Amino acid sequence: MSTGWQQTPGQGGHYPPQQPQTAPLRPAYEQGAPPSAYHQGGRPGVPRTGWWRRNRWGLVLLLPVVALSLVAPVMQTWDLLWRGQERLPVSHDAAGWASYGGVKLRLVEISEEKTLPAYGGKTIDAPPGMRVVKVVLEFDGPGNALDACHVELESTTGEKFAARPEELDDADLGYFPCSFSEAIETTSTPRNAFAPSASASPEGSAAPSVSAEPSTSPSESAAPYPTASEDPATVHRWRTATYFVLPTSSYPAGVRVTKLTLLPEYVVFR
Repeated sequence: MSTGWQQTPGQGGHYPPQQPQTAPLRPAYEQGAPPSAYHQGGRPGVPRTGWWRRNRWGLVLLLPVVALSLVAPVMQTWDLLWRGQERLPVSHDAAGWASYGGVKLRLVEISEEKTLPAYGGKTIDAPPGMRVVKVVLEFDGPGNALDACHVELESTTGEKFAARPEELDDADLGYFPCSFSEAIETTSTPRNAFAPSASASPEGSAAPSVSAEPSTSPSESAAPYPTASEDPATVHRWRTATYFVLPTSSYPAGVRVTKLTLLPEYVVFR
């Protein structure tokens, strides 16, 4: 009768017992079970649920968070682009004045120039083969309110030209076309020029008179003119000259004045 194990004679004729030989255990997928029945790090033969299925509710709740995180910067960018466009032109009064950024401004002159101001009080000829246009604007209000303005010239062909092009680098032109410091002509008037005297005059005596005539000074004065913020008792009116270069086939049709912090409002003169 077979007992499932073999005896090997040893010393003294004894046969020590031996364990029956059995096949080693193999993973479930090697024993014919499908691969899904075995998962690494777990128990063989126990099916494991997929990652997407186990986390499906967390993923569903995560979708609105991701959507909001994407929408916020998109809306901010759109708002900046929307505000950064010239969409709201400022209207003018009967005299041609437009109120923009706390300052009144109007177009005084658009002319074609053959000579340009140069350094040292001299003049130079305009570059040949192009049309040089001078735009004179007049301002009334605080002298530094529109320091960072941007002036463009519109042509009859619909093109826009920036001020102070590189073709005019040899000319003595200002960098701030709306600034009081770049004025070619200034007028300063006391705010109380037409107000009665603050001190009461004795009866029968004439009150001290205040001249209502504005004082005009050239921009080349050695002492800089105070801005309205430095001298609040004075109303300033000044003019600036801005130069542009156009091809000879184009003619000026209008002037645009913008300031980045005031967009979408802008001023256009035609």
